Amino acid sequence: MNTSEPTDADAGVPIIISGLRKNFGVKVALADFSLRLDCGQIYGAVGANGGGKTTAMRILAGLLPADAGRGRVLGVDLRAHPAWLRARVGYMTQHHSLYRDLTVEENLLARARVYGVADPRRRVARLLDEYGLERFARERVGRLSGGWMRRAQFAAALVPSPRLLLLDEPTAGLDLPTSQQLWASVAELAAAGVTVLVSTHDLGEANRCDVIGVFVEGEIVADGAVEDVIRHSAAVVVRVPTADLDSASVRANLPGVAVVRWGARQCDLIFCGEIPLAALRWLQDRNLPSQPADPTLEDAVSLFVSRRPLAAA
Repeated sequence: MNTSEPTDADAGVPIIISGLRKNFGVKVALADFSLRLDCGQIYGAVGANGGGKTTAMRILAGLLPADAGRGRVLGVDLRAHPAWLRARVGYMTQHHSLYRDLTVEENLLARARVYGVADPRRRVARLLDEYGLERFARERVGRLSGGWMRRAQFAAALVPSPRLLLLDEPTAGLDLPTSQQLWASVAELAAAGVTVLVSTHDLGEANRCDVIGVFVEGEIVADGAVEDVIRHSAAVVVRVPTADLDSASVRANLPGVAVVRWGARQCDLIFCGEIPLAALRWLQDRNLPSQPADPTLEDAVSLFVSRRPLAAA
């Protein structure tokens, strides 16, 4: 991705930032975050908790000041106009952010008034209809199931008709049908030109994104299209039967393996780069048939996240 400094020609680019950094005391929450996203692109932020994904979103939403870096979001200087961004960026937080004692309709109307929507009742009625929330319009949010509460929260993030939508773990805790419905809505919004940044632990969902970034302890260790991230990881996968293979022996004796992913009948041995000849001999000496397997995004992320010579996945 092009992460050069913005110019006048980039005025219509929803996100173009370079070198964003945020510290909390001595802890580096986000380091050197650079990104360019065009209209209608979906960016997936993946990685473990504490990786910096939420910090990045809060900065882009104008809710948290960056300590360093520069760039533009929706055409304005990110660090100079946070209040302007707060009024225009749609942001769905990881945790429930609606008033539990208010009804769904009351929550959306309150959000519409905060955003200064011209015709709040008309906008809210449209969102209730689009996301199947009419029958819960007068239901207190605190009485909704988790899935319907998240759907109401998603609708609330769309109240200002945002050109940029930030979704922090939007499908966490949702059943598969509800998750699929939400992602169908994301795809429709992107097709209409809305730029979407979504954080997720589900690497299957990451495959739905145009580009992704792998966040590890505040650093973006890889980014680009999924296939580019996999290639950059240099993951090499060998699949062997699980029978007659024990975890302790693998951890202690198999040379060069970075990650072992155990299955009921087979396991994947993941190496970074070429497989050492000593590892091949170790498998041959134990008469373990092996076959190469195509590395997945999960394999790649496991390599990026792993900080020790061996980590069980």
